[in-house]
Amino acid sequence: MLKRNQIYTAMLAVTVATVSVTASAQETESGTAGVTVSNAFTLDATTDLDLGTFLVSYILADASEAFVTAASIELKGDGSYGTPVVGVVSAGSPGANDAASFTQIAAGTPGVFTISGAAPNVSMTITMPTDVDIPKLGDPSTFFTLVTIDDAGDDDIVVLDGPAAGQEYSTANLITDATGTVSFAYGGTLSLPTALAAVSANPFTDGTYTATFDVTVEY
Repeated sequence: MLKRNQIYTAMLAVTVATVSVTASAQETESGTAGVTVSNAFTLDATTDLDLGTFLVSYILADASEAFVTAASIELKGDGSYGTPVVGVVSAGSPGANDAASFTQIAAGTPGVFTISGAAPNVSMTITMPTDVDIPKLGDPSTFFTLVTIDDAGDDDIVVLDGPAAGQEYSTANLITDATGTVSFAYGGTLSLPTALAAVSANPFTDGTYTATFDVTVEY
């Protein structure tokens, strides 16, 4: 009887030891995953585009003709001007009764847009309007056309700050700084119409010519 009790006790001890090894403590807690999207930013027109003050000549004596080369002048993004282009009619050089030209009286200044509150250190893309009619106040039939270009390497747009400060705009160099800010200056080419109704008197008289247009900036 004593031997049996000893064996039973030994077996019981082994069983208890096995149970104590396999048992463990366990806790479960919930985690949280979150994503913040911040696509919004601010685009401000901090300086209006002033193309300058000009003496403008425009006479097209024959209504059947048109200027095959439009008279134009370019204000670049850095504030300098290109060489003025004189209008040429379809028959060749302007005749004695035809004229289309710009003569600068006073220089203008490029417009400036500032981007703020954007993601830091990212490139932004600009989309400018290709043609903007600028009519005379009170006389929309008389107008200039502003042509702006936003192609890579075009000198109409210049980056003002950030890593590419002073460079002509390209699709990759308008880069925000650590605060999400960058600005750019822009100009454009101002041109006269290639054809209006035949006029014997210059329709571009003294006055204010103005227009608004949209500029888009995106990531």
